Parts: sequence; C-alpha cells; structure tokens
Amino acid sequence: MMTLHEMINTFHLDRISKKSAVFDEQKLEWMNGYYINQCDDSQLLHLLRPMLIQNGLADNVFLTENRDYLILMIQLLKPKIRTMNEFINRAAYFFKDPDQFDEKAVAKYWNKENIQLLEGLVPKLESLESWQEALIETVVRAHAEENNAAAGKLIHPIRLAITGFGVSPGLFELMAVLGRERVIRRIRKALPLLPAE
Repeated sequence: MMTLHEMINTFHLDRISKKSAVFDEQKLEWMNGYYINQCDDSQLLHLLRPMLIQNGLADNVFLTENRDYLILMIQLLKPKIRTMNEFINRAAYFFKDPDQFDEKAVAKYWNKENIQLLEGLVPKLESLESWQEALIETVVRAHAEENNAAAGKLIHPIRLAITGFGVSPGLFELMAVLGRERVIRRIRKALPLLPAE
C-alpha cells in the first residue's frame, strides 16, 4: 500500500514494461476494503447516508437521531467489507426485521431440538438486568450447558432469527448493538415462521 505521494516519487517512465498490464479486480477490491477499514467511522457514516436513504433503509430523521447506533453498526461491519455497496447489502438487518432467511442456514441449524432450546432461552433474555454483551453470552452459554447442548445449537439459530443470515459479526456483540427489544421480537417472530425439520 502506497500513498499518492509515494507513488509519484516511485514512478519512472523508464521502468514501464512493454508487457500487457493486468487489471486485477480481486486485488482492487482488497485494496478498497483496506481503505474502508482505515477510514474514520464518522466519515464512513457521511458516505453511507445517501446510500441508506436511496435504498430505503433509513431517512434523515432516523440517521440524525441514531448516530451512535449507526457508528456501532459501522464498527461491526467494516472489518469484513470491501465495497460501500457491501455495507448496504449487509446492513439491512440493522434497520428492519428479516423477512427472508438463508435456506442453507435454515436447513443446517433450524430443527426441533434447537428451536426448543431457543424457546427456553427467550424468558432468560427478557429477564436480564442489563443488556450487555458479556451478560448475554453468559446466559446463552449457561442455558446450553443446562440442557446438555453445545452453545452452537443456540448461537446459529439466534443469528439466523435476528439477521436472516448464517453468518454475521460476533453474535453477542451484535445482539448488544441491536438491543433487547429488537432481538427478542425477531426471535419470537422467527419461531413460528420458520419450518422445523
């Protein structure tokens, strides 16, 4: 990675090769992701604002009143993002409940055993004194252990219910950012909505 100034100082016409140049899109995407990751969160939010509005995810009022929430969203998403459009594609569940669910993840993680575990977890999540990442993780893992189950039997279905996807940023951090009301509402909506094998 070089700055514009470094490129100008390094560039020399006599070092240009006659061989055909190659345009490597994958490398370009990687570089773009690098620059996104280095970008200040506030600057990224400024760049995302018109895109979020244009894609119907948020309006000016929401964007103004929920700045802290949006910064947390950016911090969660940006390590894996390579283009600004990717932000929009991956950010939808920060703004609206999922109405579609990844079919492969449903087939893999949504079954009767996992659903029963999840149903038993909901009241424990509702009764948490405070909605913090560490407390959420403790309750989820303890509930799995009490039921002689691996934590993944809860983690993957929760992720699917609250995002619609089989992959996401770290689940417990994500749950903390989304907030108690949003998380519990989505789990409750998903329980009867998705078929259990």
